[in-house]
Amino acid sequence: MDELIRARQSGRTDNEHLLLDFGAMSLGSGVVLGAAALFMERRLVQTALISYLVFAVAHLAIHAHYAGQLRTSTAAILMAALALAALVPVALLVLTNRPRATKSWRAPG
Repeated sequence: MDELIRARQSGRTDNEHLLLDFGAMSLGSGVVLGAAALFMERRLVQTALISYLVFAVAHLAIHAHYAGQLRTSTAAILMAALALAALVPVALLVLTNRPRATKSWRAPG
């Protein structure tokens, strides 16, 4: 409890702490997404996409809850953008389930 009091006296707010924690988590998620893009291993890509999809759907739901506080046009644009952000990983997940094209090798000559 003393730590919380000292933090508030120093000017640090709980919101600042929350944002710093969220930023750190976002950096960690970015590492997984980056590794998936770099290595293109199917399971890693799927895991990264599912992780992002969970975030995108939760983010959409949170903003949908508060959309009534915005002008209608602003809310519509925001909801469309966030819905698109949730649909992109779904589309990419579908693509990761497609069978791979096999290359046939022939001896030269």
